[in-house]
Amino acid sequence: MRHPLTSAQQQLGGQTDKYWAAFARTGNPNVKGQESWPRVTPGADPVLGLHPGGSTVSTTAFLGAHQCDFWGNP
Repeated sequence: MRHPLTSAQQQLGGQTDKYWAAFARTGNPNVKGQESWPRVTPGADPVLGLHPGGSTVSTTAFLGAHQCDFWGNP
């Protein structure tokens, strides 16, 4: 069963398409007029969260916040 997308979900899809297209075209996902994709540097692992209705940039340590060590090699 298909469920129609809300306008916020459609907008998110368009935003995501623009990021991917920019990255494929230039190697840089940033698009004028959209939230800037944060640069990852040693000691800083910011995350751009794309959500219907808005985007957020988080400076929380992504790996720890999502318990990624759990999925590490045994």
